[in-house]
Formats: sequence, C-alpha cells, structure tokens
Amino acid sequence: MKRVTFHLDDETDRAARAAAAAAGVSYSRWLYEQLVPTLKKRLGEEWPPEVQQLIGSVPDFPLRDPSCQ
Repeated sequence: MKRVTFHLDDETDRAARAAAAAAGVSYSRWLYEQLVPTLKKRLGEEWPPEVQQLIGSVPDFPLRDPSCQ
C-alpha cells in the first residue's frame, strides 16, 4: 500500500479527527474509508449504490439465464 501526504486546513482536520474518534477508528483509517470509495466511483471502478441495489431485482432479466452467458 502506498503512503500519501496531503494538507488540510485546521478546521477540516479537527472535524475529520472528531469524526474518526466518533466512529472508533484511527484518523488514517477514517480518511481511507472516506477517500477510496469516492475515488473508485469517480474513476469508474465501482457502480453507484443506486445501481448496485438493482442487481438481481429483475427475475427474468436475460443475463440471469445461464444460456446467455
């Protein structure tokens, strides 16, 4: 895993540290959990939650038929 250094203004840093403490995780872990899903979505590596919720919701969708794979 790569290390990254970036700068936050004091107010954002305080708010992020408070959010990490409230979540019961380290500051680094909290930042990771906020950043990575956002980057994946923006880079097109992850479908939005609205689309993910639709997976399997149409019982007769042709791609569910093994002969279509």
